[in-house]
Amino acid sequence: MNFETLHIVTAFPRSEQEVTITPWLVETLRRLKDRRIGVTVLAPSYKGLGDQTLWGIPVKRFRYFPKRWEDLTHDVATPVKLQQKPHYVIQSGMLVLRSISAAKKLALEIRPDIIHVHWPFPFAIPGAAAAKISRAKLVLKFYSAELVFLKKRAGFLSNLIRKPINKADLILANSSYTAALFNQFYPGREIEVLPEGYFVPESIDENEGLSKSDPPEILFVGRFVERKGIDVLIRAFELVRKRIESRLVIVGGGPMENELRRLVSELGLDGSVEFAIRLPEDELDSRYRKASVFVLPAIYDRYGDTEGLGMVLIEALARRTPVVASRAGGIVDIVRDNQTGLLAEPGNPDELAVKIIEILSDSDKARNLAETGFEYVRKQFDWDNVIEKLVLKYKRILENSTR
Repeated sequence: MNFETLHIVTAFPRSEQEVTITPWLVETLRRLKDRRIGVTVLAPSYKGLGDQTLWGIPVKRFRYFPKRWEDLTHDVATPVKLQQKPHYVIQSGMLVLRSISAAKKLALEIRPDIIHVHWPFPFAIPGAAAAKISRAKLVLKFYSAELVFLKKRAGFLSNLIRKPINKADLILANSSYTAALFNQFYPGREIEVLPEGYFVPESIDENEGLSKSDPPEILFVGRFVERKGIDVLIRAFELVRKRIESRLVIVGGGPMENELRRLVSELGLDGSVEFAIRLPEDELDSRYRKASVFVLPAIYDRYGDTEGLGMVLIEALARRTPVVASRAGGIVDIVRDNQTGLLAEPGNPDELAVKIIEILSDSDKARNLAETGFEYVRKQFDWDNVIEKLVLKYKRILENSTR
């Protein structure tokens, strides 16, 4: 069964070279295209950017504000930007209005069988309008950030997308955490969990993932933002260093870089902490494999946001690197405590240090956790499996003739 899909998104890479904060979205669409499923993207413009073709996928962009100020989307998640800079509410109103007309026009042009809305607040509104006029099936997928935004403003805003939610043919969440958030607003409405995928090899040389650095390296990868809890990791590392000679490698970049560097200096850890800003893929792969433990110390930030899933944990486990993480958000869908990794309470550097030391001081346990974690992510998150599940869900709603 071949069919056409229209994906309405808050943001999409502006070039094939861009280091995007949503690489899984690009991979999802590329893999759908590889299965001969038609894929078109509708996304907001960014400072006047027009239509493009990226990775062979048509990307239609709609204008919503004068070029100079057209920057509500991209770089930072839109709900986060709205919380940080409330004046963006003006752009957000225009974004929704222009998206409705753009979605309806494009849907009539390409006549999709399925309209798939990613981050349904607020784009469930144009998605539903386009689905109605083109008689397409409507799919909504939530990723937690938009629901956290609604949680801070429960009531009126959540009601804005209640009608599209009731009309949707399929509602998806990227994790059980996101599904639970959804159910707080829309109890009784069915939602299915479908995570993002990752390329997990069938097998690797069992020694390759364990050829670790000496002294052992503790690795973090991610954006330098509050909800990642990197400051908690640095304070935990200070305690680990008192027990085990080791190094902390912090890979990524973001607005908290200077603050984190100052904390490292204040704690006298300059010689033991390395900041590696935006590594190329091959070097990042090497870092994952060399690390003795990968740590994601996520917290709930001042806006109530945390990890919707935690893809970096999958990246680590796919290389048989043991993981330690916080018991927060969708992380628990990946890290089963004492099975696929170790969990600590969010924001607790003492407990986090204990868990890290447990991995570093017990090589047998580290190896067993890494092996179990590898097999788990291979089964649950491998791209082929995830895309197959998505396609089957698409086919299911297409075969159901009733809306």
